[in-house]
Amino acid sequence: MGNSLRALDPNATAARWRSGTRKYLKREDGFSRRRRHGEGALVQVRGIYTLVSSRGGRSLSRSLGTRNKRVANSIAKALTAAGDWPPVIGSVSLREVLDLELSDMPRRGCSLAWRKNCEYMAASICRIAGGDSTSLSTRDYESRRRFGGVSGQTIRKELQLILRGAKISTESWPGGFTIKSAGLAIRSNPISQQRRGVAVDDSVLRLFLAALTREARVRCEFVIMTGLRACEMRRIEFRDVEIVEGWPVPAVLTLRAEATKSRRQREVGLCNDALHIIEEKRSLAEGPLIFGEANYKKQMAAACRRLAIRNIHLRDLRSTFASRAIVNHDPVAVMRALGHRDLSTTERYLETTRTRLLDVATIYDGFFSHRT
Repeated sequence: MGNSLRALDPNATAARWRSGTRKYLKREDGFSRRRRHGEGALVQVRGIYTLVSSRGGRSLSRSLGTRNKRVANSIAKALTAAGDWPPVIGSVSLREVLDLELSDMPRRGCSLAWRKNCEYMAASICRIAGGDSTSLSTRDYESRRRFGGVSGQTIRKELQLILRGAKISTESWPGGFTIKSAGLAIRSNPISQQRRGVAVDDSVLRLFLAALTREARVRCEFVIMTGLRACEMRRIEFRDVEIVEGWPVPAVLTLRAEATKSRRQREVGLCNDALHIIEEKRSLAEGPLIFGEANYKKQMAAACRRLAIRNIHLRDLRSTFASRAIVNHDPVAVMRALGHRDLSTTERYLETTRTRLLDVATIYDGFFSHRT
């Protein structure tokens, strides 16, 4: 027996094992399919002894980190004597689920503004549904929020926060938080329609852009030329831009899946002016991001106050791009450029007048020459 095994203290090893018990719990389907084990049974898996126990139809295991059966028995006895095996699987509360999701957001590259928004939503969810609850019915939660006059978009965001946190908690603590009636298609109510972007008239748009500072104007112009969302503007990098030849545009911007709202990769064409903006940013950049986390909402609001017009947001500039593009281009192409999943979403930007509606009937006028 080697020195490393002689120096292995069963009590110290058991103490270290107890401190990480909840972290290392996992489902071992292979064990549960073959046979049921007693409380604290030792099984040799690839030469390493593992402590296995069945609890509620679930097989729990933890590697003891030794190939020596005598040492493994000593660690198992120390755990059994301390009453830490089999481990008790406690229920996970809603507050713990949301904390897990919030702690995982920096790893996914979420912006600081979105993290603060999710923290606010998490506090609101715990206040409404109860932070100590161990299960949630999404149908009941939706009906309660609807009764309070909350829009469907807000309810969707809250449930997505809960569902992602529940997924992370299931990976860490098996059989934890329970979600009932998941996967609902929640429709937005008419209250949220008034918060959608509105296209800006060309004359007002020129005055608005002239009243902005240079940095704010460059960002607004880029949104007008590409139709990107504000969250997508923060995440695009210089490596996403590719110069192309033989295409209608000089360059293509590839939005990575993690940088988009729909989590699907898409391509956006860049005109000459948009490419010129990126080249200027590249010469002054200190990092990989093109625009970064800078926010010009206050400057945009101040410009609107000086001009005595309603507030113009980035979503209004995106709507301006969509309204102009859909008039002269294929609606399906515009849908994919905007990142919409459904064509009905893109059709909101298409204003059909009576003249254009009746003009459809003149497509084949004069085609049949035999009629005089």
